[in-house]
Amino acid sequence: ALLAAAVSTKLAAPSALPKTSSKFKVFTRPALFPGVIAGAIGFAVGAFISFSPLIGQQLGLSNPGLYLTIYAVANLMGQFIFGPISDRWGRRWVIAPGMLLLAAALTMLGMPLSARLALVTPFLFGLGTSSAVPGILAWAVDLSAPHEHGLANSTVLILWELFVTA
Repeated sequence: ALLAAAVSTKLAAPSALPKTSSKFKVFTRPALFPGVIAGAIGFAVGAFISFSPLIGQQLGLSNPGLYLTIYAVANLMGQFIFGPISDRWGRRWVIAPGMLLLAAALTMLGMPLSARLALVTPFLFGLGTSSAVPGILAWAVDLSAPHEHGLANSTVLILWELFVTA
């Protein structure tokens, strides 16, 4: 943490910050719809993460944390794959497939599966999350005015966090 703080003091300041309104804002209207979609995903992710250790135990894993580790690794891998796709081909090429992967993972959660096949579920969940959520964040920025890009991100992430903890 100290190293990160030291490095951050060396970051160059932007030459000219865009003008903002004098009013303090917490949300930006164009990012609300993407934020609600991200929140719905966050609601599913919150439940998934909460119950992952129990699912791992039910599957007979010697280390139930393995189930959540599979999710985390898939999520990290997906960030490297889907970010460039979103920038090159557009947001719909990552959001829609991400939502389909999440739907498949949620469907698999409700089905009786063998232990090996059940380990595909957190992998699909991680890929779906890493595809849809960054795409939604970028979409919210696309919809917002240049001086509200940071506010658009915070709007989506506030709704994400509210739904994850719901």
